[in-house]
Amino acid sequence: MRQAISGLLFVIFCHKTAQSSERSVITHILENYDRRIRPVHDESQITLVYVQLNIIGLLEVNAPQEYIKLAVSFDHRWHDEFLTWDPLKFNGTKKVRVPADMIWRPDVTVVTAVLEAEYIKEKDDLFLNIFYDGSIYLNFPIVLTNYCAMKTDTFPFDTQVCTITLSSWLYANDEMILEHTGKMRMIEHLNTEWEMFPYESETTDFFTGEVYFKNLHYHQKIKRKSTYYVWVIIVPTFIVTALSIAGIFAPFNNTGEREEKVTLGLTTLLTLAVILSLVTGEMPRATNLPLLGRFILFEISVCVVSMALSLCIMFLHQRSTTRQWPMPQWLMKVAFCNRRDQVHKIFDQATDTELKKCHESEDNHGKLAGICFWQLNKSIIKVNNLLERMEANDDRKNCWTVVFDQAMRSSRQRKTGRPAQRE
Repeated sequence: MRQAISGLLFVIFCHKTAQSSERSVITHILENYDRRIRPVHDESQITLVYVQLNIIGLLEVNAPQEYIKLAVSFDHRWHDEFLTWDPLKFNGTKKVRVPADMIWRPDVTVVTAVLEAEYIKEKDDLFLNIFYDGSIYLNFPIVLTNYCAMKTDTFPFDTQVCTITLSSWLYANDEMILEHTGKMRMIEHLNTEWEMFPYESETTDFFTGEVYFKNLHYHQKIKRKSTYYVWVIIVPTFIVTALSIAGIFAPFNNTGEREEKVTLGLTTLLTLAVILSLVTGEMPRATNLPLLGRFILFEISVCVVSMALSLCIMFLHQRSTTRQWPMPQWLMKVAFCNRRDQVHKIFDQATDTELKKCHESEDNHGKLAGICFWQLNKSIIKVNNLLERMEANDDRKNCWTVVFDQAMRSSRQRKTGRPAQRE
């Protein structure tokens, strides 16, 4: 029992001693400290600020307004010559934590931000670590809305490179320099629509006319995952267009009535127009038309040309059948339409010998039978001629139908690139 009480008292004593030591260190280093002064004894000495960007996740990519929203955290490390102490004098205390607004901090600003950064943790709750040798470490997470110039010529197979630029507004290169630590953390949460790659960093000098400022650039590469657009937009539009072309150039009947093809073409154009309106909402208002937009416009153009050809063929077919245009011989050969000149005779005409015998007969019954036979034969010849004209008219209509069906198949062959089967 005594040992347990002694151990508990020892822990309490150590904790109180540690708290007393940290309080003593903070009181010691912040006494007469001015956070408005750059932390160097020699003003000609340059302050090095090491920056590390940690990308937590990609929250949004807004292509029409050309910005991306990231959840990131920044690590800042620098050396403060005024914040040092001897650990031996303070019970071995080597590190203390103080509110970030109590000491000097580098004014590192994201110059490519389009909106004010949203602090995940309130500014008043930010703390930094101070080490006995004057090293300072500050970490703070923010939601960053950064400008990103979108190049959507190959949308939805596009790859974007967004640059996050950090710089100082107050201190030029002769006072403070920004450097990347060279360490890179893995992205914790991937985006479902975009594939993210490790960023690349570089530093450049920006001349304002009097002095140079150091800029630190982070180039973040992202690639769009195109599976959604392929299976939801590209494949359905291709199938709809292919079915529309096949339906427009397919003969539904042999009478030349193809009005349902116009309805099919208009329905296809309406479908493609709706899909195009959905795609335009995902694309920026750029000068160049994206690849997906060109693909859909090409499909619309194909449907329009197909409808125009179908209407022309319907008009010519209707004219050829109602105006009784004769079929040229060369066109019959091209369309493989051989008109059959059939002559159907019900009865043979009476020979001259039979008529002569009929007239020379002295029998009244023979004369009457001859006259009836001659009248009947005359009527049969008229009926036969009428049937021949009707059959010739039907053959002409059928030949024109074959000609325009051949034209339909030829047009379909040119558009689909496949040979049309002869019906």
